[in-house]
Formats: sequence, C-alpha cells, structure tokens
Amino acid sequence: MYTITPGPMRRRFESIHARLAAYETAALNTAISEQDDMFDASGLDQYSRIGRSAVYAISHAMMLTGLDRCPRVLDLPCGFGRVLRHLIAFFPESHFVACDLNTEAVDYCKKTFNVEGVYGRERFDYEFDSQFDLIWCGSLLTHLPEDKFRQAITFLIRNLAKEGVALVTLHGRFSLTVHETYSKLLPDDLFLHVKREFLTSGFGYREYEAAKGTEYGLSLTSPSYVLSVVEKIEEVQIAGYSEREWAGNHDVLMIRKKPISALFPGTTTTPS
Repeated sequence: MYTITPGPMRRRFESIHARLAAYETAALNTAISEQDDMFDASGLDQYSRIGRSAVYAISHAMMLTGLDRCPRVLDLPCGFGRVLRHLIAFFPESHFVACDLNTEAVDYCKKTFNVEGVYGRERFDYEFDSQFDLIWCGSLLTHLPEDKFRQAITFLIRNLAKEGVALVTLHGRFSLTVHETYSKLLPDDLFLHVKREFLTSGFGYREYEAAKGTEYGLSLTSPSYVLSVVEKIEEVQIAGYSEREWAGNHDVLMIRKKPISALFPGTTTTPS
C-alpha cells in the first residue's frame, strides 16, 4: 500500500493549530484604559472579538508563508492594546514593540503589557533598533492620503526582517456598503468624492473635517490598486489579499520580505 509521509504543509498546519489551542486557553490581560476610544458601548465582547480576529488573520498568513517563530513583533499603531494583548497571548515567547503617534497609548502599553514602546512620527523616515519578523499594521493606511500610503508601504517593508511578514489592513470595496448601510464614514458630500475617486482610480481619500491640515482622514483602496503598488517592489512577495479578513470589515494585505526573483527551494540555478 502506498502511504503519504506528512509533509511541510501538514507540519505547518499542526504547528498553527497547537499555537491557536494554547492561545485560546491563555489568560488574557483585559485591562482597559479609560482613554481607549476603541472601547465603546458595544462592550468587552466586541472589543475582544476584533483582537481575536487579528490573531486569526495572522494564522492565515502563517499558513500561507510558513512563518512560525517570531522573535520580534511590531504592533503599529498599537493604540491602547486592543490587538496587542492578543498577540502577546499568541506569541508568548516573542519580544514586542508597541508604536503609536499617541505617546500616552505607548506609555500605557509599556506599563500594562510589559513591552518595548516606541513613539511614532508622522513622517515615515525613522528606523527601529532592529527589524521585525512580524508586523501587524491595523487601521493606519486606512487614514492616509496617497503619497503617505505609498510611503507607509515602503516603511513597513524596510523594517521587516528577511522572510518576515507584514499584515496591513485596508478599507476596500465593503466600505461602500458600510457607509451606505451601517455607519457614515464621512459626511455624504465628502464621501461622494472619495467614492468617485475610488471607483475611477482605485484610491479615494478625504481628510476628516475635524482634522483639517493633518493629512489624516478616510482612504478607500481597491484590491487591484493595492496589488499594483506592491507588485512593483522586487524585494517582497505578495502572500495574500483577503477581503473583509479583519473583523468582517477591513481587507488584509499579506506580504513577505523575500525577493520575487528568489530561486526555487533547494536549487542554486534559475529554472530553464
């Protein structure tokens, strides 16, 4: 009888399954800052669901890329730890860096979760002490104008270690439904401009009225637009693009820092 020896995909699945099982029984730090505006009337269950969803998205990326151990993990922007607390439970052996423009949020994460904290900057021209095996970037590029959006992609890739993986959340096609059916993302007149740009070019943006002059607002990006940006960067591979992957809302781009021109595994020459 012919038998199939368990291969790397089976081992990858079993490793992720074991890590998820440990995470789901781990004691989660549920401390909530009074300044955390992500914690609202919907309560702890909804707040926690969004954090868990990030872990499941990362598990998906691990399955696609083979990422296993992550000695260094970056959460940017970390906020007051909505996702960070879940990442710590999922990767208890890892060193975490919490980064945000909000210095009070960074200080809170340092104290509450015993992680390294780095104050972010509006310009993506800074470096960390060393690169990261995993970067979770939740709800940052969803608020940037096009030039900063592209700068942020370059910044994240620059700070990835060799074969590291970044997950970037985005406002995709579903955001049109969110605005029209569930919750207004902008006043209708401003959103109409964003929608027109999005449908025409794949990228739409307007500043929030309360944030005039800050280059902070609402950006919508189509999958084709996002992939057209990343596919021009030779040093990375596109691991995946999953619509509504994070909490049923944000799309998630998954990229791996491995040149697209890398040789086949186990070979020393290019294929004929």
